[in-house]
Amino acid sequence: MLVNPKGTSASHAATQEQITKLERETANLHERYRIVEQSYGDDVLSLSLVRGYTKKLLENEAVVGFLQKRYPEFLQEFSSLGNAVALDQ
Repeated sequence: MLVNPKGTSASHAATQEQITKLERETANLHERYRIVEQSYGDDVLSLSLVRGYTKKLLENEAVVGFLQKRYPEFLQEFSSLGNAVALDQ
């Protein structure tokens, strides 16, 4: 005989097991994507508020002077955040 029925069922079982695993992983990824999608709006709002607040702080000369003297690395990062045009920069 050219076809081995036992070999076919064994490879079919492995294939079905792989399909089940892929379906489970796909469902897991879909759920994680849904969670990220739900929190995206809140995250963008928070980042926009932080950016606006940081820009306002950097308009205060006393704050800028303090940061220049004690925390120049923070001033540099706050400046880049305040000057960012889009949230993905």
